[in-house]
Amino acid sequence: MTSENLIIEAESLGITVNRFPLPLNGSCSVSLNNRLFIGIDNRRAVESLQRVRIAHELGHCVMDAFYLPHAPIRSRRKCERIANEYAIQKLIPEDDFFEAIKKGDTEPWQIAERFDVTPEFAYKAMQFYLEQRK
Repeated sequence: MTSENLIIEAESLGITVNRFPLPLNGSCSVSLNNRLFIGIDNRRAVESLQRVRIAHELGHCVMDAFYLPHAPIRSRRKCERIANEYAIQKLIPEDDFFEAIKKGDTEPWQIAERFDVTPEFAYKAMQFYLEQRK
C-alpha cells in the first residue's frame, strides 16, 4: 500500500488530507467541529517515511485517539500508542510479520526493507508483536 493509497483510503473515510509544510514533525491530525483532518508534509520525505506518517495519523483519526496540546503526558502517550499500533497493523500485518521472521528477517532494517517502512517503525512493530506473544 503506497502513501497515495493511504491518502485515498483516508479520504474515502471522510478524512480531509492536506499537504503543506510541517517542518517540526512532518505530519499531524486533528478533529475539529466533527470533521477529521490530516496534514502531511511531502516535500522531502521518502516513501517509507510518508507511509509511516500517514498510517500513524490515520490511526489517530480512525481510533479517535486525539489529545489537547496541554494534556497530561500519560494521555498523550496513550493516544500515540493507539495510533502507532493501528499503523503497525496496517503496514505490517501480524501474519506477514511472523512469516518474515520465519524467513530470517530478524533485524529491524530487514523488516523495514521488506515492508517499506522506516527502521524505527520496524523496531516498534517488532516490539509490539513480540510483546503480544508473551
